[in-house]
Amino acid sequence: MTTWRVGLLVWLAILLTVPTAQAGSVYFMTGLEEGGDATNVTGPFIGATSGSATIDAVIRRTGTYSIQIASGGFRQYKDTCGTTRDTLFLRGYAYMAAYPSSDTTIWETRTSAAAIINQLWITTTGTLAFAYNNGAYVATSTGFFIPGQWNLIETKLVRSATVGGMELKLNGVTEFTSFGTNTGAVTQCQLTYGPYQGGGQAINFDDILVLTGSYPGPGQIIARQGTPGTPSHTGVWTLTGGTIDVVWSDTPFNPATNAAISTSLSGQRQSMLVAPFSSVQAGHGSEVIRTGDTINAALGVYIMKSTASLNLPITLNGIDRQVSSQRDCSSACTADTWNTGSYNDSNGYSITPAHLDSAEVGGSTQNAGAATYQIEDAWLMVDYTPGAAGTPVRVRQN
Repeated sequence: MTTWRVGLLVWLAILLTVPTAQAGSVYFMTGLEEGGDATNVTGPFIGATSGSATIDAVIRRTGTYSIQIASGGFRQYKDTCGTTRDTLFLRGYAYMAAYPSSDTTIWETRTSAAAIINQLWITTTGTLAFAYNNGAYVATSTGFFIPGQWNLIETKLVRSATVGGMELKLNGVTEFTSFGTNTGAVTQCQLTYGPYQGGGQAINFDDILVLTGSYPGPGQIIARQGTPGTPSHTGVWTLTGGTIDVVWSDTPFNPATNAAISTSLSGQRQSMLVAPFSSVQAGHGSEVIRTGDTINAALGVYIMKSTASLNLPITLNGIDRQVSSQRDCSSACTADTWNTGSYNDSNGYSITPAHLDSAEVGGSTQNAGAATYQIEDAWLMVDYTPGAAGTPVRVRQN
């Protein structure tokens, strides 16, 4: 395992499903539950970064972690911009200890060339405002961000030369609907978040979900890793460090324990049984998913490196619900570089809580020529909304 055509450490995020109640597809999702790398990127984020950030196990909303981004910093998701995304619905939770000393950004969208489109700002008095490309505020909330607690922020972000703009919901209340601004001719390809305009206050983020068709609504993201047992596919890949549920279940990741294969054959497959979401798994918070909860989206996240494309099936009830290839990466992607590939289930398969208690994640070789593949850790993450008889949303700081 010493010769790599591309030295690549990849966060590979496979987006599974959007329930039938929600139109469109998942653009981005992170609950930070993989432990992340706050220095470079976090979760399945890829793109430019600035300033310092910390994976925070103290101030977190649900699960085990959030990310705290210091004043002057940001983190960014950037896709290949191959699909027009003129409208995005972003739900996230933000925490600030106090109002900033000067107005600063919470999040914004940008073009593939990093030109700023729609921006959400927080002011020194705690109101939230919409601006286009660092311009004057077009709309400002009447309600206030509440310091010292988690705030639910939902925005509809539209790129258009005639009807561009933003709708803002703060803690469930619609604060403004402002469309009619010329927000440019290039689609939204980057999502940047963090107080990079300064202001002296850090912002914590958690439970972020972005859809292309409708608001996700309130929700939370939890994760599970491996559980002992014999998966559906095993025996071909070489395991280093124990059984597959051991080598793929480090949080944060550990490259020393892995499953790897060098082959010229396609369809060489290794999978891992995922611990049930209906019960607590050590190291992954205290929340569980119950009958009556609504599954909004599911995400397979992998730490891996390979010299060719690798399919990453996610199996529910014995059926592969997602088989997708890793995102291509050039020779500029060296070891310890985080990357992502995001895909959706084109069949519109809706996940129920019961499906999650029989899930598997894994890898299957795709290349017809000689190639080397290595997966070091894997998670299945789920965004869900607790039902009336389900798990309450546990909002906490420590």
